[in-house]
Amino acid sequence: LVISGVKRPVSIHTISAMQLKRCVRRGCQLYAITVSDRSEDESGVPSLDDHPILSEFADVFPGELPGLPPPREIDFHIDLVPGAEPISRAPYRMTTPEL
Repeated sequence: LVISGVKRPVSIHTISAMQLKRCVRRGCQLYAITVSDRSEDESGVPSLDDHPILSEFADVFPGELPGLPPPREIDFHIDLVPGAEPISRAPYRMTTPEL
C-alpha cells in the first residue's frame, strides 16, 4: 500500500477569539473541530451522576421526569400592533451605594 501526497501531521493548537477574527478578515483557511464523548450515554441526556452539584441534591430531583406539562386551556400570546415602534426609554440606573 503506497499513499502519496500525505504530509507529516501538523500540530493542532487553539486560538483566541481575537486571532480568529483577524484570520477571518485576512481570508485564512480555518478548521473548527468540536469533540464530545457520547459513548457513555447515547441519548445525550446528562444523568445526575455527571454533575457533582446535582448529585449532592439528588433527593430534590425526581428519578425520571413524567414528561411535558399538559397543554393549557388558553395559549398565552401577546398581540402586537403592526408597525408600532419600540418604546424608547432610558434604562433604570442605580448608584453604587444603593446596590
